Amino acid sequence: MTACAGCGRPLPPVPASRPGPRPRYCSPACRTRQWHRTPRAGAVVTLRCRTCAQPFEYIVKPTGRRPRYCSTACLPKRQRWNREPIARRCAACGAAFETRYLRQRFCSTACRLEARRG
Repeated sequence: MTACAGCGRPLPPVPASRPGPRPRYCSPACRTRQWHRTPRAGAVVTLRCRTCAQPFEYIVKPTGRRPRYCSTACLPKRQRWNREPIARRCAACGAAFETRYLRQRFCSTACRLEARRG
């Protein structure tokens, strides 16, 4: 069971047969209150950088997108092309390989397809 995004109260259970996304709010009134608390374009908001964890301020844009990093210097530190290679063993053939992708399990497309076939 999850909690309401507005007030934190537990959400009522939803039948599995119900189509669509799960509700985020316990009531329409709670959803409206939360919407009014959301900063509008032009407001100054303080966030923390995902790389260095330093607080930084930005002006909310009409698009609603928020920056994740305090500067362009912090951005490449989180990109996969800038990570150190990770030594792994292939889940299909057992061969050693290096990758920069955290979720990569196979050394090649052929091994991935072979494992998928079973």
